[in-house]
Amino acid sequence: VEYGSYGLETPVTAQCFSTILGGGLVSTTTTHMSSTSSSASTTGTESIESTTSVSTSGPSNVTRVTSDGTRAKPMCSWLNTCVWDATTQAACAVALCQSSGFSTGTFVSSPHSICDVSVSSESYWMYITDHDEYHEGAYGTEAPVTADCFDIVVTGDGTQTKPLCTWNQSPCVWDESIQEECAVGLCGASGYANGTFVSALHSYCEQSHVDGSSWYYITSTDSVEYGDYGLETPVT
Repeated sequence: VEYGSYGLETPVTAQCFSTILGGGLVSTTTTHMSSTSSSASTTGTESIESTTSVSTSGPSNVTRVTSDGTRAKPMCSWLNTCVWDATTQAACAVALCQSSGFSTGTFVSSPHSICDVSVSSESYWMYITDHDEYHEGAYGTEAPVTADCFDIVVTGDGTQTKPLCTWNQSPCVWDESIQEECAVGLCGASGYANGTFVSALHSYCEQSHVDGSSWYYITSTDSVEYGDYGLETPVT
């Protein structure tokens, strides 16, 4: 990046993403999409049954999804404390996308704040922002959210953030459990909270992928290390 006077140039619009490694939702923001709602803060209480939360973590194909109140496309609401800012909007978008089967997503728009208006008095599936939970019920105020949803695909290339997968304690096992370990290790090294195994070039018990040293996720020790191992495989 340099400052100067050039003869030819153009402005570019890009969709940019950030991920947070942790136990909660992965908040993602984008530079070319803006919220149409203003911030609001309200307090209140309602009684509902508890349930489990669903959470996880460059996009591939982006799909635009809008809440309709079903379990796969929940509305966004709150229980005790209502805040409608960029962080809450991002959480609503991620919750919507993950309910629809995607890894994550970015907030596009909502017709109104979740703090001020109710869509109807009917019962809907909701993502509860201040509890990070999903519930079915009739809440005081809620909003449908539109989000751009996508899956994140990472493939090991032998770098520190995309390590190959190997082992260092016999016997070598290459089953579904180990494959999932390789996927989680790869995603963790890339800064994501979790991951799911898609494919591997071959079993890491039978063949080597590189000559010389490389970065590896080692299933035997659940660690990322630099070294020279005899057998390994790239995992997606």
